Amino acid sequence: MKNSRKAAVLLTVALGLASLLLAAMALGGNGLESPECPKKEPPEARHPALLTIKALHMVNQPIRTRCGDLARGPIWDLGWPQRPGDGLTMVIDAHDVTPVPGYGAHGPFYRLYTIKPGDLAKIKWNGVWRTYRFVTRPFAKPQRLRNGGVNNKPLRAWRGEVVYFRCCWPRYTRYDYLYERAVLISPRA
Repeated sequence: MKNSRKAAVLLTVALGLASLLLAAMALGGNGLESPECPKKEPPEARHPALLTIKALHMVNQPIRTRCGDLARGPIWDLGWPQRPGDGLTMVIDAHDVTPVPGYGAHGPFYRLYTIKPGDLAKIKWNGVWRTYRFVTRPFAKPQRLRNGGVNNKPLRAWRGEVVYFRCCWPRYTRYDYLYERAVLISPRA
């Protein structure tokens, strides 16, 4: 009985360490040490965006600008430099299971898979709140192409302002990304 309990504890610790190791790498195929990962905050970071998704229990959480900040909360994806008001497609990345301070024993997008069409997200950028309505159920896409190359842009650039929210999926892996898409329904100052 004691040996099986020890084995269960060791397995739990090993799985936890493995998930932390995998999650320590940034979302995206290039990783945290990529040359594309800025080491200094861009000027826009002085006025960070704020994100509210009540369905995920997130209220006025900052969206950071460096891939190294993924351990602190949601970040703007480096491959999609657009911002609210540009009228283009944007991507926001966050952890799902990796603990992030302020989110309990998990990451900001831990419940992303529960989002339903009609749920709302709000982003404050440059003093303007914009409301986005989720229009899809969560869907997964591979992080790597069949030839092993990085699947950097598996998303479609839509006409109009669209934001994708994504995290690694399935849980404790980096095989796929889980996505949710939301479209702009209203800006207000």
